[in-house]
Amino acid sequence: MKIIKTCLTAVISSMMIFSPMAYADKWSDQFPHIKATGDIPGDCSYEEMSKKNYKGKTLKINTHAIPVMGEPTALHAEQFEKLTGAKVEVTHTPAGDLYSKAMVPFQAGQAPYDIVFGFSNFINDWKRYLAPVPKKYMNSTEMKDVTKSHMGVSSWDGTMYQYPVDGDRHYLKYRKDVIDNP
Repeated sequence: MKIIKTCLTAVISSMMIFSPMAYADKWSDQFPHIKATGDIPGDCSYEEMSKKNYKGKTLKINTHAIPVMGEPTALHAEQFEKLTGAKVEVTHTPAGDLYSKAMVPFQAGQAPYDIVFGFSNFINDWKRYLAPVPKKYMNSTEMKDVTKSHMGVSSWDGTMYQYPVDGDRHYLKYRKDVIDNP
């Protein structure tokens, strides 16, 4: 069951990461949002997902509130259900509660979610509870387009534990002249 959940986690995450990088094909009729780009080649394509039968399996995801990442998560969960027959339960959590919503069950030895969304600064605390990202996905053609800095914030001590799904980074920039000469 753990292997299935790891594979499902990789597939859902990869669908979210790589869905914009695609080419037109037969799936754009069933999933109109990809009309301009189409399916992606490889293990995480709609074509490959449609060959998998996860009927009777349930995947539980804790993600951000809508709209943020919660909206695309819900969209991809629906697509995954249509393609594979799996049931996907999505819990939308406000950003300020994402850490504790996962960490409290982690520390209690519980696993209410198969996929958890969080921020890169959670990785040190969460890493002992997460499986490393499979090398197969780290070495995929699509992942080669992810910048080294985004790969870095998804990793700890050289091991990637999180999929780099969203590239938001927050920076403080200021005018030096205003600070130096108030």
